[in-house]
This record gives sequence, C-alpha cells and structure tokens, in this order.
Amino acid sequence: MQISLTNSSGIIVDTTAREMNDKFLLENSSYDTIIAGGGNDTFVVAKTSASLNGDVLRGGANSVNVVQVMGSGTDIDLTGASFGVAASSGIEAVVAHTALTGETVEVNLAQLQGSTLTDAGAGPGKAFVALIGADGQVNVTSGAAFRLVGVMNAAGQGFSAAGTALDGADTATLASEVTRIDDVQGTLATDYTGKLDPTQQSYAPGALSAYVFSNGSTYYTVWTDGTVNQLTPAGATVLTAFRPGPSTPATDVLGAFSQFSKSDSWASGVLGINPQGLTTLKLDDGNSLAYAAIQIKAGASGTVIRGDSGANGGDWFGLGGSGGGNYIYGTKAGDIFDLQLSASLADILRGGAGFDVVFAKAEGADVDLTVNNPNTGVAATNIDAVVGSAGNGQTVEINPNALTVTLDSTGAKTSVFEAMLGGDAGDTLTLEGPGKWAQIATFAPGDSLPTHATPLESAAILDGLFPGSTHTAENSLTGALYESVGARGAILKYVTIYSDSTISNQLASASPALLAQAMAQTSSGAGTSSPAVVTPSETSAVTLAST
Repeated sequence: MQISLTNSSGIIVDTTAREMNDKFLLENSSYDTIIAGGGNDTFVVAKTSASLNGDVLRGGANSVNVVQVMGSGTDIDLTGASFGVAASSGIEAVVAHTALTGETVEVNLAQLQGSTLTDAGAGPGKAFVALIGADGQVNVTSGAAFRLVGVMNAAGQGFSAAGTALDGADTATLASEVTRIDDVQGTLATDYTGKLDPTQQSYAPGALSAYVFSNGSTYYTVWTDGTVNQLTPAGATVLTAFRPGPSTPATDVLGAFSQFSKSDSWASGVLGINPQGLTTLKLDDGNSLAYAAIQIKAGASGTVIRGDSGANGGDWFGLGGSGGGNYIYGTKAGDIFDLQLSASLADILRGGAGFDVVFAKAEGADVDLTVNNPNTGVAATNIDAVVGSAGNGQTVEINPNALTVTLDSTGAKTSVFEAMLGGDAGDTLTLEGPGKWAQIATFAPGDSLPTHATPLESAAILDGLFPGSTHTAENSLTGALYESVGARGAILKYVTIYSDSTISNQLASASPALLAQAMAQTSSGAGTSSPAVVTPSETSAVTLAST
C-alpha cells in the first residue's frame, strides 16, 4: 500500500493492523506521526524536503523499516531534537541515492534497542545503517558509558577508533562484536544505486564500514559510508571516528544473496558451479517461513536452479524471460513453475516431493511435459498439475508412464494428474508415450470413485491459481480412469486424470476383449457417464462432460 501525505500536518497515520509492506510518501508533511504495521515499510522524504519537518516515524516490530532520501542536503533527525518532538523508533536504515550529496543522519544508540538487524539472531547486538555517501555524516548520540571500541572495513580489517590498524587477534575480537547486515545489503544497494543488477551495486558493500559501540555488555553497530561523530546527550562532540574508506569486501558478496521478509529470520542463497560447469543457485531458508521467489533473468539458459526451502514452504519460479534449457529443481514442499507470458515450456522441470504445478496464462500456451518437448527434448518429472486461464485455448502433453506412482488399498500401482485449463474449445490434454492405455471409467465431480481411482489432490492450490471464483477444481474437473495393459493382458497400473478439457489419448488402446475385461474389474463404484476414447485413428475430439 502506498500512502501519500501531501502537505498534511499534525495527523496520526496508523497502519498497525496491516502485515504487508507499505510505502509512506512524506510530501512536505509536518509534525505527523506515522505508525507502521508488521511489514517492511519505507518512508520516502521528498526531494523538496530538507528534513523530516517534525514527522515522527514509528517502524513496525519484527520488520525492516527504511527511510529513503530523495534530495541532497537533507537532515534525517531520528532523535526529534531538531523540532522538539518525540524521537522516531523502529527505523533500521536511512538510504540516499548515490547521486545525492551532503546528507546527515541523527540517531541515538538507545533507538537501536528495537532494531531487527540482529545478525540473523547470531550476532552480539543490534545494527543501524546509514547509506548516504562519502560526504554524508552520522551523528551518534550515546550515554557516557558507551564508547567506540573499533571500526571494521568491508575487507575485514579492524581499526581502533583513532585509526590504528589492529593485529589478527584484536581484529578477530572486533569481528565477533560486529552485528552483520549481509541479509539486507542487496536490498539497500538496490535502493542506493537504483540498479537491479547486482554487478552494478558493488559500491555499497565495498564502502560500508562497521562502527562498534559498547558499554561492556551491549553492542551496537552503525554501518555507514559517511563520517561518524559521537555526541553526548547534550550535543557535545566526543570524537570523530576514523573512516577507513571503500575497500574490497572480505567475502564475495556477488556469490550470495538474501532478502528480508516480515518474518523474524532470513531467506538466502548461494551461487556455485556444478561438476558439469553450469552455474547453480541453491536456496537455503534457515528457519524462515517465507516462500522464495526466483525470477529467471531474461535470456538466461543452461543454468541449474535449486529451490530448497525444506519443510517451511515451496518456491515460485518465474520462467517468462527464460532463454531455455535451464534445469529447475523444486522443493520438498511443492512449487509453482510460472510460465508468465511465455507460450511454451522451454526449461527442464524437476518437481520435488510436494505438489508441483505449472501455471500457464498466455493465449495458446503449450505445456509439453514429455520427451517430445520441441524446446528441450527432455521430459519434466514430478509435475502433478497444470493450471491455465479461461478463454486462451491452452494445451498440455503428459506421459502417464512417467507420473509418480503410489499403491492403493488393493496394492495396485496408481497415479494422478490434474489439468485445470478453463474448459474452452481449444483446451486439450494429450496422453503420449509407450504402452497401451485404455480409458475404463469416467466420473463427474462429486461422484463415487471407481476402483483404483485416486482422489483429486490439492484442489485449493488449483483454485487459488486459476483466475475466477466460480470455476473451481471441485465443481469443474471431471475424472477419467485409465488402465495400462501389458503383454498377454497383464494389468500394469492405473492413472486418474482430472480435467475440464478435451482428453486426447495418443497411446495405443487395448483390444475390445481386454477393455471389456478391465471394465468388469473396475465397474464397482464407477460413474455413469463414459466418454469415448480418442485414438490416433480418430479425428473427432471428445470433451469430457463438466458440471
């Protein structure tokens, strides 16, 4: 949500009931009190404002709240002293664009007590960031018990407050006292540079230095690329800290990424090279409850992407800009492979143990999950469903032999696949692959299941992806039971197809005698409707009845 406070004065804005990310535009507002909710919120100070103009900012708990500065020479006084108002609270960072000059930030160490920048729970204290340029200043007010114990640059070299380089042991001690901000550097660098490409964001992690303040038991780290002045509560300068200046980061910051969410912890990832020499992306969420979102960069190809957030949630993969040929591995929790505006599947999908769905909303989109995929020549695996959109004439190809197999109560091998495309005239689900498959029963939504049929799975996920409220999986998908028949009529396994589209069986059908035998074996509990089987020799399309 975006809230514009144009020339407002003396009002209270309270969004504490919201858990989503909000942006507050402080358009020449003055003496307002803005109380943010549980999301990661941004307070934007307009280019025409030289200060907060008496506004009091209250960032929400368990979130990262940022003040964005849009004009040069701006003074962000979070202590409230400049205007005789209450101090702001819950602000983790102040970021000014790289092109701006002469910014100042005023902060009291006591305000860091509520900071959510805590080194993912592993650090000794709290942190604050002022990313304002080399000509910026940060005035840190502290009680008499606090002193600056040291400064560490981006390369990991420690210095005393006066600038004396520390030896290895003292540097290691200082490093243990630093509260790191790796989890938000990427986000801050994007705001600072205005660039989404990480290769163009190298200045921020190279320029920020860590200034560690302590009273002997509590540690606060102020990260900035500007000059740090320590002030007494009365405003007298205690010292001007040594500033190391830009340096090469100690770790390869472009080899890892992370993004904060409203949860208490962090989602992160590591780039690497697999034995075949392909670039890989391995996600790791620690104890985060956040779903990871991975958007493949336009034209990217030949990359292995592994989404692995464990039992805490699946991942969303944006495939619209893919150059094709990427191997994409899902999680144990289930994932969404979104083709976005792409009209075909150009990547090799490897679903995990959960419920994995391909989402295709483009007109005429074709989701070919078989080895006959013209873009890849490789079959997808462990994909459980395809969701399309109404009115777009989409098609799907699957190999029923390759679906995940389980055993039913009788010990028979069974599997299930779901295609919710909208029920339009052009929607078709085609069965491809080796072997003989016979359609032996069909059943409408709500009917009793035929023997060996598998129940509809994860309907809520299909309903959530499909646009529209009345066309749901529960009332729109007709079930069709197929039987695989081997040599000498041996029953191999069963697959249940749920779909609202035409089903075209391009596999060899069983002989009439075998089909009659199979019908007799599975007649118990079967529905009354039984659409014809479409074989390669037939030209007419047969659509399963839907309700």
